[in-house]
Amino acid sequence: MTASGEPVDLDAIEARAKAAAAMLPLDRGAIRKACQTATAGPWHQWCSPWFDVDEGVNAFSEDPHVGHVVADCGADYADPREEQISAWQRSANARFIAAARSWVPALLARLEQVEAAASALLAADGSSGRHQEAEERLRAVLGVQGKEAGRG
Repeated sequence: MTASGEPVDLDAIEARAKAAAAMLPLDRGAIRKACQTATAGPWHQWCSPWFDVDEGVNAFSEDPHVGHVVADCGADYADPREEQISAWQRSANARFIAAARSWVPALLARLEQVEAAASALLAADGSSGRHQEAEERLRAVLGVQGKEAGRG
């Protein structure tokens, strides 16, 4: 069961993971390098005095006078395609870019935790206490509880 008490369909999770892996092969080395070489975080979404709405992304400080601009999601009306992107969408883009600076490294770390826990479970001898310990570790990482979370 999930932390919210809902049953977990491990077959469906496995199928979704395989489909996602087939669509987007992850080069973790490239992702890690991109995270390490990008401007340090956290990044902050901001607007005034330089933008009409929350269209900017700033590093080092929430104060745009002190920080460093890392993204400008404002419209460039010299390009007619820009007019199709609403102020709400530009603000959402800036919010996503700012959050992704923290989310991507966290997701990469979480993926590595899940894979380590799954590998330990697969490597554990089913007749020993190691199997139960590895299963509990995987459940903790995935946020599922008890035997109800198993296949079935």
